[in-house]
Amino acid sequence: MRRIRIPRPLLPHLTLALVAFALLLVTGIGGCVGSAPSWKGAPLVVISIDTLRADRLPAYGYDDIATPSIDKLARDGVLFESAFSHVPLTLPSHLSIFTGLLPHRHGVRANVGYTFDPDAQPFLPRWVKQAGYQTGAAISAYPLSRSAGFGAGFDFFDDAEDFSTIKQMRPGGATLDKLLPWLRRQAETPEPFFLFFHLFEPHLPYDPPTAFTSPGRSPYDAEVAASDHLVGGLLNELTRLGLYDRSIVVLLSDHGEGLGDHGEIEHGMLLYREVLQVPLIIKLPNNVGASRRIAQPVGLTDVFPTLAELLALEAPEGLDGRSLTQLIFGDELDVPPRALFAETLYPRLEMGWSVLFSAIGSDHHLIAGPKPELYDWKSDPRETQDLLADGSMEAVSGSDPALGADSRRVLGELRQALDRLDAAFVPAGEISEESAAAIASLGYVGSSGGREDPSVSPRDRIHIYETYRSGQRAFTQGEWQKAEQYLRSTLEQDPEVVDAWLLLGSALDRLGRPGEALEAYLRGGPVSDRPLEIAGEVLGLCRNLNRLYLCADHLAVFADAQPTVPQIRYLQAQTLRELGRWEEALEVAEVALQIAPADPDAHYLRGSVLAGMDRLEEAREDLQRAVDMTGEQHLPAMVDLAMVLARVGEMQEARRLVELARFAAPDEPSVRAAARALGLE
Repeated sequence: MRRIRIPRPLLPHLTLALVAFALLLVTGIGGCVGSAPSWKGAPLVVISIDTLRADRLPAYGYDDIATPSIDKLARDGVLFESAFSHVPLTLPSHLSIFTGLLPHRHGVRANVGYTFDPDAQPFLPRWVKQAGYQTGAAISAYPLSRSAGFGAGFDFFDDAEDFSTIKQMRPGGATLDKLLPWLRRQAETPEPFFLFFHLFEPHLPYDPPTAFTSPGRSPYDAEVAASDHLVGGLLNELTRLGLYDRSIVVLLSDHGEGLGDHGEIEHGMLLYREVLQVPLIIKLPNNVGASRRIAQPVGLTDVFPTLAELLALEAPEGLDGRSLTQLIFGDELDVPPRALFAETLYPRLEMGWSVLFSAIGSDHHLIAGPKPELYDWKSDPRETQDLLADGSMEAVSGSDPALGADSRRVLGELRQALDRLDAAFVPAGEISEESAAAIASLGYVGSSGGREDPSVSPRDRIHIYETYRSGQRAFTQGEWQKAEQYLRSTLEQDPEVVDAWLLLGSALDRLGRPGEALEAYLRGGPVSDRPLEIAGEVLGLCRNLNRLYLCADHLAVFADAQPTVPQIRYLQAQTLRELGRWEEALEVAEVALQIAPADPDAHYLRGSVLAGMDRLEEAREDLQRAVDMTGEQHLPAMVDLAMVLARVGEMQEARRLVELARFAAPDEPSVRAAARALGLE
């Protein structure tokens, strides 16, 4: 193993036990926790390049691109050859980095639908802030925005609130421009600082600057090269400000990218090495340990406790990660390896398929799902030879008895480790339409709703998922016909992919085929996670097709499938009222009121139906309640109540209500019509 170099004349006079002490003398290190050197108050810089595979960097053996800035950092620092993410999704992985906890411990299992509580968890930005650090961050994409709780503990946090509603991300250069002024201010103050710089390149959608593109170079590689250039911009500024030499600089990624390996183009669905192995480089002050490479597998949860020890801070108790200082300053052989864990709930959350968990040992990788897989990732780094090819222990045999016995032993150890992990599936909470749209714009599937079948292995259905994603990408680019082709292909393979029906409906509508669009919406809408939105689309298509007489029945299907969503009943009742089917409308309104008795809209709905049936006193009661419940802010209820009051001779109160409505919405057609009817215009 390569060790930290000590000047040769000193070697005969030093034992291994004195190496750390010698480093203290040579480098002027400011503190010590245990036997490992530490630098109390050193500037701390963490650079995260989202979606960066380790094996796409020259520092890890790749030679198709040049990354001079990352190469320099590797020469100046300590490089971990086998660092692994714990989840191939942006938000939960970054939280594991900054909490030292596995996803099931910090509670955020996907980019949306889970809540992070920074007050209840250890969180690196807050930890160093409490130690006197100024903290600043600039991030490049929606998943790490302050709305996700990620901004806690930062004095300066730029999450680009001006993110486009189409692309919830920004180029890394714009992010760096936001961060550098804050860095320059810190250089002028005596307080230590922690800086976090997040790049979203090379995450899809790929759009590399032309300066980094060339014939034959993949867009992914071009974006990696572009990211390296931005890293260089930050490192150069640290050097110009006189901060680089005395800083701890960490470069890492949250997860990798499939790039077609094992059938996955992006990430999130599978747990193979290409999406889990990430770069991890730690440059220490004065380049201590320069060019050292560590082979033992480590996890991203190890970053927090390592940085705490390097900064002479006491790490929180109960972290899942462990400090890497023994590996950095000692002998790898003296540090016992342990299993590293990963998970993805994404297949279940988005497609209704099985979740996956995995355990990575010193040379084997177990992926636990409906069909367990075991790989010797040291001898088979691309994980092409499943030692459990038929999903059973019997596959572990072969002509070499030693291989079979060794694989059985490893399989048992990794299975036991996963059993001890006790990480169960937890469903996501409600996801707002804004969050769903933002995540979809970044290439993630919105929750599909519909049937769940946890017995389905994602690896067996990845081709279906990728076909759907091709349709989604075509739709996003406005290629409606191409989107239709991919989506129909998806549904031929699996008609239960609910989001494919909805996207197909939207594409067909844009192609001017409303009848087919309506059919697609009716197939997927009632069981989707967006039933009210799709019900509204169905109502609009029915009007365009002059089929309003059928729409009430269509909406009844939605209402029956979503009995706790009263707004669908509102649409249904209003449609029946418009058709003059008053008794049916009243029946639906009664059901809606039973579902949501505290909703003023439910009272308004029943009151408006009763008014249409000339049951004025009953209508007055419901409409008055809707007006009172909203503090005279419910305009439709105010207008309908005014007309009921006028019919029963209470003209003064009727006019007062309409005058209030005119003040709030003078151009609203229903308000103007009521004003004319009461002689106010």
